[in-house]
Amino acid sequence: PALLNIPGVTLLPLTLRPVDTENIRVGVLLFWAIGYTFSAFHVLSIALDIPVPVGEARYVGVQSDPLWLGFHVFTGCALLVGSNLDCLVLGWRHGPGGVSRMVEADPRQGLAWVHFKVRCIFQLLGAALLLFPALRVLGPDPAFAQNVNAAPMLVLGACAFASPLYAGPAARGAVLSWLGRLGTTAAEREAAVVSTLCGLGRQSDGSLLRKAGLSFRVISFDRLRSDDFVPGGGGGDADKRAEKAALGDCDAFVSHAWLDNAAAKWQGRGP
Repeated sequence: PALLNIPGVTLLPLTLRPVDTENIRVGVLLFWAIGYTFSAFHVLSIALDIPVPVGEARYVGVQSDPLWLGFHVFTGCALLVGSNLDCLVLGWRHGPGGVSRMVEADPRQGLAWVHFKVRCIFQLLGAALLLFPALRVLGPDPAFAQNVNAAPMLVLGACAFASPLYAGPAARGAVLSWLGRLGTTAAEREAAVVSTLCGLGRQSDGSLLRKAGLSFRVISFDRLRSDDFVPGGGGGDADKRAEKAALGDCDAFVSHAWLDNAAAKWQGRGP
């Protein structure tokens, strides 16, 4: 179950958008709590002297094994610092409540701190889980290589350490880009963008392409007139000259602002 929990928890920040101010604030607190929970586990492991695996199939109390004791002390302290680094830095810069004020003023930076928290917590945890079995096998306990707990520790450590590779903003952008390309051609996507700029941007992602297809219009090049490029020109019949077209059937998109030189734009339209 732990192997499934790490990818699940590290993927949570991918559900956040830079405009989700309240959710970003919750995310900062959530990963602060996760870091504290991990740290508390290591502290309790030492305090309760829980049994830890040594050799091929033996268990001893954590306090009686220096390497296990050092592992819990280092990991607990590292996670505590990693989960509080944003509070320490922003509190030093902005005083008490610096994190909340920063998220309110700049949610995008707040989201970046959430991803940074994930990187700190899980890469520190992963590094400790990867290094510990190696140090133990190469040091005082070569038989630990045959212990049933050695391989799961390495796999769990690898998952945690690699989490920024699949749970960072770049990964989120790649996934969204891939989803946006499903079932569409390049021409259809370009036409959908143009339609979105004409007022469909407020529609949900699920209905955007359908709305774009229903409302997409084109004007044949030979039906353009010079006064189409002049404010108030075109005789008000541009809509009548426009024809419904399928996404991808438009050959070109001509950008024009009323501040542009209309005569130069008309002369430069080509033959």
